[in-house]
Amino acid sequence: VFVDCGANTCRVLRKFLRKFPDFEFYAFEAQPELAEAGAQVICENPQRRIEFYNQAVWVKDETLDFFLATAWGPNYRGGSTLMSGNTRNASEIDYAQPIQVPAIDFSQWLARNVAEDDYVIVKMDIEGAEYDVLEKVLADGHERLIDELIVEFHEHMNNALTRERHDALVKRLRSALRQECENPRITG
Repeated sequence: VFVDCGANTCRVLRKFLRKFPDFEFYAFEAQPELAEAGAQVICENPQRRIEFYNQAVWVKDETLDFFLATAWGPNYRGGSTLMSGNTRNASEIDYAQPIQVPAIDFSQWLARNVAEDDYVIVKMDIEGAEYDVLEKVLADGHERLIDELIVEFHEHMNNALTRERHDALVKRLRSALRQECENPRITG
């Protein structure tokens, strides 16, 4: 199972579709205008199990403010975020005009959608929300459902995210995944 949290234009999802022909795929992207990118990937791969959720990955099911980037590089509005305080983000976040997006409790989603005997790769690029989300996964004990975790951490972009919090989370993830998996992999 491959789970893409922060799928953006689905570039990474397409890469993993080629690499793992027998996997199931789930992708989450909060930007409403990128729902079409998810639909396109599904159309391009009609024989594959792909589910695309136009939702934010978060710590509970709710509707949240989502702040869109106004300047970006190769990713469409890359840097858009649920988190306020991303002041060191080159994507120039518009905090004055948030949009409302549906969000899911990712930890509970994992518990409902994957089994302990599934091989699960989670890729996470959610612009600072990864700290809250992964801390909740650990608190709920659902880290045992993840075999490989590929995370782009964003503590360097947000004033509220400290190096101490980052180091503590990475240490807890490494310890928890090492206990649960034969060969855990945490990158990021």
